[in-house]
Amino acid sequence: MTDREREEALERFGYTRIQAAFLARVVLYGGYFLRRQYAAFNERGHGRAATRFLRAAVDRGHARTHTIGRLEQLFHLYARPIYAALDQKDNGHRRPAEWAAVVRRLMTLDFVLAHPDAAFIATEADKVAFARNTAQVPDFCWPSKTYPARRAGRALTRRPFVDKMPWYRLPTSPRLWLTYVDAGETLAGFETFLAKYRAFLRASPSGVTYVSRTWDARPERTFQRIVTGAHAAGVPPTGVWRVEALIDFYQLRQKFEAKDYRGIQVADIHRFWDLRNDFAATAYDTLYHRWLADGDAAVVGVPGPDAGRDCVFRAHRLPFSYGHDGSGAPQPHGR
Repeated sequence: MTDREREEALERFGYTRIQAAFLARVVLYGGYFLRRQYAAFNERGHGRAATRFLRAAVDRGHARTHTIGRLEQLFHLYARPIYAALDQKDNGHRRPAEWAAVVRRLMTLDFVLAHPDAAFIATEADKVAFARNTAQVPDFCWPSKTYPARRAGRALTRRPFVDKMPWYRLPTSPRLWLTYVDAGETLAGFETFLAKYRAFLRASPSGVTYVSRTWDARPERTFQRIVTGAHAAGVPPTGVWRVEALIDFYQLRQKFEAKDYRGIQVADIHRFWDLRNDFAATAYDTLYHRWLADGDAAVVGVPGPDAGRDCVFRAHRLPFSYGHDGSGAPQPHGR
């Protein structure tokens, strides 16, 4: 759905175009919001119009409130018909979340609202369409997660891009930006995110925006080590897509996994270990299973997951505090 189609779908519930546009963003970027966020989006402050809108959302059974801090209210947009109208009836944002997750969702919405000119890509379906048709990134480079079948005898479900982190493009550049919103105190989650997306990021002009509440040089160093470093895990030292070496690695791997050691020499074992280090990225593992089924044609002529390094880093500091009171009171900028 386009942004305008989402607005029109929510206008049918009695909301104005501005109100509908705001609620559509809440659905896509977390499900929770604060009054100040709507006031900032509407650009009319905390007046009677904002009060009437918030009261209407609650009275219509679309949102519920939680009192936090000193009279501050946190709103949760949870109504199934609202989500269903945007083809998001199974979106987990409808369900109550722990406070740490709520903070991250509020931060995500703040980031989106801070970039009104950006074209955001939020849903799984939209990301798949963009990756396939616009960015033209091979699907074996897409991070994905496998879910067990709900019923016995049914096939497993494999879904890409399940982390719900927003993507966006700026009007002055074709570069695709992936956002990582960090509400924690360690970089473990960010490292996992980069490792999963490394092949995807390196396959086309891209960037990573690290969103947090503090200034810190460590995230950029982590990005350089995992994504753009000359010897990042899974990146061949030459930085070149080496099809012949990859096929050699796959042939050796197939033999070792089948415990077929006929003709294997010590030199082959050492070569296998070296190649395994070169092709350690998840994308190469995905491509291996495709090679088992389709042979060399699965990799010949296919753009390599490490074909380019046109990926850059940027940091965005949110000028709000998200303490246990949830107030999001502004704080001064600075390092």
